Amino acid sequence: MKKTYPRRKFIRQLAVAGAVAGAINPNLEIFAKAKSGKVRIGMIAVGLRGQTHLAEMLK
Repeated sequence: MKKTYPRRKFIRQLAVAGAVAGAINPNLEIFAKAKSGKVRIGMIAVGLRGQTHLAEMLK
């Protein structure tokens, strides 16, 4: 038995969830660490192209 989920229902529920998440607006500063001079960057699944990006970022 194949159940379908209407696209319009999904988009409507997604919009409602986004509106609720935006309305809550928690204070995220409590999770922030003290500022430092370091910038951390993570790259996932960039392959050989990532080496070029990393070299450019280090300039």
